[in-house]
Amino acid sequence: MRSRVFAALRDRLANCIVTNNITTVVSDAVEGYSPIHDICEALARAAVMQASRDSAIATRHYVIPLLGNPSHAPLGDDPAAIEIELTAALIAEKRNTIAEYAKQAGAQLMGEIQSAYDRYGITTFDREYLFAASDGGWLAWQQRFNAQPPHYESLGKAHVGSGRDQQAITYSAHVAPISQRLMSAPCAS
Repeated sequence: MRSRVFAALRDRLANCIVTNNITTVVSDAVEGYSPIHDICEALARAAVMQASRDSAIATRHYVIPLLGNPSHAPLGDDPAAIEIELTAALIAEKRNTIAEYAKQAGAQLMGEIQSAYDRYGITTFDREYLFAASDGGWLAWQQRFNAQPPHYESLGKAHVGSGRDQQAITYSAHVAPISQRLMSAPCAS
């Protein structure tokens, strides 16, 4: 059931890409921190692949890391494919948006953001760094997650052990099957 929901989302996104002649899609990178972020990358990757089959217009897919130094590729040492220097107005808007979102999300996210600013310097976030998405990157993450569970899996198992949750989201039982199904399921079009 859940794969059909994600396949329908993939089809809608691909249709949007084709209908609007979108040439660039940017998504979260796979990082193993949040299963939703990792599935969003798979969803975007599959939609771009489908749109590229359905249209004469090529669409590029880039990812952005949400953890660590934003100027470093989430996996490996690949340099940013695109580096965007923000204007002073955009920097102020970005910082304000981050602060407002963090306030709504709570103290944990506020602490994570402050930690990133302290570690990498706030000006590191004054540029946007886009990294080319590739199936090779996804395969490398699969290998890594098969060898060592992603953060969300370890955290989820700890929550189950403490009685906070009844079941943990795991890479092999939840994220990988959805991602693989997105890439192999027939398209609605």
